[in-house]
Formats: sequence, C-alpha cells, structure tokens
Amino acid sequence: MYYAIAGEDADFLIGGDIAKLDFRARLKDLPMPVLILAGRYDRGASLPRLAVQFTKYAPQARFVMLEHSGHFTFIEEPDGFFAAVRQFLEQGFSN
Repeated sequence: MYYAIAGEDADFLIGGDIAKLDFRARLKDLPMPVLILAGRYDRGASLPRLAVQFTKYAPQARFVMLEHSGHFTFIEEPDGFFAAVRQFLEQGFSN
C-alpha cells in the first residue's frame, strides 16, 4: 500500500501528491484520544523534536518521551512503553 501511494522510489524521494500532503492542521479536530510516544534517541524518520511538534497540532494528545529508547521503544524500553500504553488505554478516554 505504501508504494501505491508514494511510488516505487518513495524510500529515496518523496514527490508527487504525497509531497503536498500536510494533515497537521487537522490533527486538532481528531475526536478520539491521541497518544504520541517518542524515543529520546530516535534518529530515524521520527526525530524527538518532530514528535514534540505534534503536540502543537494535536493539543488534546498525551505525549510521552521514553528517555532510554531510540526508534523501537517497544523493544528498547518495553516497561516504559507498555506502562504508557496501558495508562493511556485506562485513562485516555476520559480526557
């Protein structure tokens, strides 16, 4: 599905219609609870500074920075990851 949307060379160059896609302004309109998890040492496509920016666009979101993780928070810091998800599922719908 990813390549159907982004094209055959999407891992190297984002172009075409997907380059113009910017849904950030609409994140504030999401009616459901939102959880944003970030790993402090993520150096992939999900840099921590970018994850923090999503809180500006989705002020209703709950943000959790996992301080001892990179990109694979669920592997690198499973206790913190699952605690955050568990807390969100237990309390997230009461926001």
